Amino acid sequence: MQYWGYRLSIPILIGIALFAMLVGWIAALLPAWTASRMDVLSALRGSRRPPTVRHSGRRWIGLGIVVMGVAATAGGALAGAASYSSPGIIGNRALYLLALILLLAGPLLGRVS
Repeated sequence: MQYWGYRLSIPILIGIALFAMLVGWIAALLPAWTASRMDVLSALRGSRRPPTVRHSGRRWIGLGIVVMGVAATAGGALAGAASYSSPGIIGNRALYLLALILLLAGPLLGRVS
């Protein structure tokens, strides 16, 4: 007898948990790398010098990465919508895979910056 309702798929649930751990690990890399470069004893004493302001192109690189992430996510959404309306199985499958890749890569790019 089959009962109606929501059924959890264990492999998909494990995949989502692994993907979330990967994104969290990537998000923790920059703060950990920054903390590893500072002098711990001077930070504990409170005698750290204020950081020097450097005007570099890093903010433009970060802005470019965010824009690429948003564009990849939007492109993935458009490819996903097109995969439902395109005729043929092969076209559907290729567009669907492209949509999946772009929808996964877009937020990761936005998170990296």
